[in-house]
Amino acid sequence: VLYTGRRYDAAIDSLTKALALTPDLPLARAVLVKALTLDGRAADALSHCGAPAAVPAPDLSVACLVAAT
Repeated sequence: VLYTGRRYDAAIDSLTKALALTPDLPLARAVLVKALTLDGRAADALSHCGAPAAVPAPDLSVACLVAAT
């Protein structure tokens, strides 16, 4: 809801907390990467792209490609 409402700072905070509790949430990581990118923090977004996910995450792959451009 925060991300779709363009409240990127709040979304980033919430997603960061969620991933601290449960790191293997590929959709949450993908949305975090998107929120960071749209907030102008592509370098921070890319730092979340390096760790391989236990579950294949096509959304995360696409978000990382966008952050890299």
